[in-house]
Amino acid sequence: MRKGTKPLLRALALACLAALLLSLVPAWAGEPGNTQQAQGTQQAQQGAGSTDATSVTGKVYGGQEKQEKLEQKIAELRAKLEEAVNAGRYAEAWALLRKLRELQGREETAQKVLQLREELVAALQANDLDRAEQLLLQILKLEKNRKGLYKQLGKIWRERHRVGMPEKVSVFVEGQPVKFDVEPAIIDGRTMIPLRRVANALGVPDDRVKWDPATQTVTVENNGTAVTLKVGDRTAILGNRAVTLDVPPQVVNGRTLVPLRFLGEAFGKQVEWYPEGNIVAVGQQ
Repeated sequence: MRKGTKPLLRALALACLAALLLSLVPAWAGEPGNTQQAQGTQQAQQGAGSTDATSVTGKVYGGQEKQEKLEQKIAELRAKLEEAVNAGRYAEAWALLRKLRELQGREETAQKVLQLREELVAALQANDLDRAEQLLLQILKLEKNRKGLYKQLGKIWRERHRVGMPEKVSVFVEGQPVKFDVEPAIIDGRTMIPLRRVANALGVPDDRVKWDPATQTVTVENNGTAVTLKVGDRTAILGNRAVTLDVPPQVVNGRTLVPLRFLGEAFGKQVEWYPEGNIVAVGQQ
């Protein structure tokens, strides 16, 4: 620190700026913001006479790096939690839940998810599969990392149908189950779904789904992307290019069934198949 070279007012201004920036950096564990903010303010006050502006900037970027590490740690704990629950290691699951609660602080949605996960572990321990299914469906709506949840749901469904899993295919879009008046079907190894219901679930309004009965053609437009499919034709038009489908669209009970994977990916969504419960998930996994 260079003593006596800068006015006191400039030193105080730097201290206030550093304290303000540090208050925006999230806390890493325990009481959010309090301990880390106090430490950051004390450090800024100790170096208030310095003209080195990178000392403040460094604290902010250092905070971003810590946030990234925190998110990575949370993701690792969540993966371990899914593994422990799937393997029936409930004591380990409880310990991991406590760690997650400490790391995630008091953010409302995160705390709600943790509460539901704790209730889920308790339901699984008690072999209350009905309650466990209800809780998983609630968690799926809130949680963005859903891969392990879909697998757990599938296992619960199989446990409830010990004699044999029904052939029914369940479709989820961004964690929400989609209801159909004509059920999806697996045709030649591909999941075929009623187009309009899934398009609506993807955020496509009804007036953007157009059916031409004369040509047996359906066109879906959304956010600048247009998809055209013709019943019985393996060639679909995506934007300005032709795409070959494994299975052509077909009409079943008055509804046009199209390949789900093609439709989801055409609109930029990830599509995954979970054989544990005959579940097809569209969106973030």
